[in-house]
Amino acid sequence: MINTAEMISICGDKMSEPMNVVAFVETEFTEHVRHRLNDKGQSFELAEWAFRCIETGENKDNMRQLIGVLVNEVFFQRKMISDMGECTGSK
Repeated sequence: MINTAEMISICGDKMSEPMNVVAFVETEFTEHVRHRLNDKGQSFELAEWAFRCIETGENKDNMRQLIGVLVNEVFFQRKMISDMGECTGSK
């Protein structure tokens, strides 16, 4: 499997730069979310917390930030996968 550094050296400028769909200010909370998303168990706990917040209506600002992080992360990953496919398909 080709890692990101190898893909950048192969594809050059075809690789996407990180871009946000949802604009927001990076906070301690969003950093915490990104960190937790690196671990399957912590991601699950984050989801459970979010579901409780939805049910209770608590932590609305944090929920907005969480959704912003998730939308941006998913968009970037899909864009990166698409660009990698285009790059490797042209070789």
